[in-house]
Amino acid sequence: MKKLRIGIVGCGKISEERHTKELATNPKAELVVFCDIVKERAIAMAEPFSADICEDYREVLVREDVDAVFVCCYNNMHAQISIDAMNAGKHVMCEKPMAISTELCERMISAAEQNNCTLMVGHNQRLVPSHIKAREIICSKQYGDVITFRTTFGHRGCEYFSHGGLSTWFFKKAYSGFGACADLGVHKADLIRYLLGEEIAEVSAFAGTLHKRNDKDELIEVEDNAICLLRTESGKIGTLTASWTYAQEDNSTVIQMADRTMRILDDPMADIQLVDRDGNIEKMWLGGIQTNKVQFESGIPAEFVDAVLTGRKPIATGYDGLMGVKIIEGCLESARQGHTIRLK
Repeated sequence: MKKLRIGIVGCGKISEERHTKELATNPKAELVVFCDIVKERAIAMAEPFSADICEDYREVLVREDVDAVFVCCYNNMHAQISIDAMNAGKHVMCEKPMAISTELCERMISAAEQNNCTLMVGHNQRLVPSHIKAREIICSKQYGDVITFRTTFGHRGCEYFSHGGLSTWFFKKAYSGFGACADLGVHKADLIRYLLGEEIAEVSAFAGTLHKRNDKDELIEVEDNAICLLRTESGKIGTLTASWTYAQEDNSTVIQMADRTMRILDDPMADIQLVDRDGNIEKMWLGGIQTNKVQFESGIPAEFVDAVLTGRKPIATGYDGLMGVKIIEGCLESARQGHTIRLK
């Protein structure tokens, strides 16, 4: 059986809790080398697999026994490492947000095309069973067209789930580029594109640092909350909310169709609720969604490995990553300028 030989660049929590664990149980994947600027993290993750370690990602790229790279480091390094990897002939699975600007996303896509490499972005919400089912329901039009939507992703803050606590790199604009809008909001921007099957044409938003403080008790450098208004190309309108200040996690989406309200991950007792005009509710339980507290397979590593080995497109391409960043970039620009932004 042909195996995809993989190097992990960035040994933070997403690599530790999700990608490495899923790759370790995949018979078509082999973990070859772990890279991190904090050597101890690379050692800790490599040891169970007798894998190699390094502190410089370029050492991963020159290895002939590495076919693909998972890029799971600071947001500001996603583009450079991914481009260098593809120029070295390596396939890339890049964590979201794809990059800290649309220009960098476009350069990544060009590198993938020029080097005939697979470029996937880690938009795992596309692989959540309830989202797959919701898309199927929407596409069938059995309950009429979608009219409006609401989507939310909020939790108490990334300092609880990442290395560094209140000194986390997520709070530092030079490393993260964005705040909650890109950490959480980009998931939902991509999800709405996936569910509705169309692009976002216009955005308007309020965003700011309302509450979150760092280890020096100073307000963090990036937004901790954003509330965005989106309009699709066909005229559907909806809201997207991203927050690092929710007491309890909310990862829900509500789709208003002509004949049903579809509530997705909005009730602990049902993944999908379809509510008719008389208040009758059809409930579906499809296995839930992974959280920072409750981890189970995201499906991203398996999707990437299979896409590379079979030569097909992954479920979340470089273009999808670009469009997610474009939406978030537009929302934050709207918040700064105080008017609606039309996306080109």
